[in-house]
Amino acid sequence: MFTLLRVACEHLMFELSFFCLLFLALTLVGEGLDKPRLRLVSKPLASLAFVGAGLSLNMTAEPYGVALLLALLFSLAGDVFLLPKGSKLFFLVGLGSFLLAHIAFVACFLLTGEMQWGRAAIVSVPSVALAVGIARWLLPSVSQPMKKPVLAYIAVITAMVTLAWSCDVGWLAPVAATLFFCSDISVAVDRFRSGGFLNRLWGLPAYYVAQLLFVLWFSGFSAAVNP
Repeated sequence: MFTLLRVACEHLMFELSFFCLLFLALTLVGEGLDKPRLRLVSKPLASLAFVGAGLSLNMTAEPYGVALLLALLFSLAGDVFLLPKGSKLFFLVGLGSFLLAHIAFVACFLLTGEMQWGRAAIVSVPSVALAVGIARWLLPSVSQPMKKPVLAYIAVITAMVTLAWSCDVGWLAPVAATLFFCSDISVAVDRFRSGGFLNRLWGLPAYYVAQLLFVLWFSGFSAAVNP
């Protein structure tokens, strides 16, 4: 009975993942054809779909699942707040939402109980070097009031990626974390470096695939831990 329920949940997860990708495609069409109304509708629906995919797996049954669900919900909030283009206030609130999402991802990895701290010390060296390089490249284009929030965000997402690669939880979670990191570079380019459509053409898919991979990782990891 439990196996049948798990299979049904996984089917629902894949169906919602398909809708996520479908609405992502519509979002890209809206971006490419400069159709803001299409983007305003399709992007939140794509984000709702990855949250729904997570909810279909009963994430609240495990502490790390609760943390992951919070990360997805904060990401959804960030997506909504970043919809208005050119608004510093909404951008700052969106940045804060994603900052909380990455803190929740960090909590998720720690709660798995699979952290390898020796590996984390090694992984942190290239991670911190990359973060410093990105900060030095980006900060000259960031206004003074935004510098500290941006630095805090870079620090937290670097910690998230480092911990993802330092857990014995398979390859899906670290790949998802890396894609999320890359998508945030796209967002930074868009906000501070005049990115344009080609920048969003790779950044948005990287972001949504990352969220779906996190959900898929939970499905496999929770099944392995609780066969």
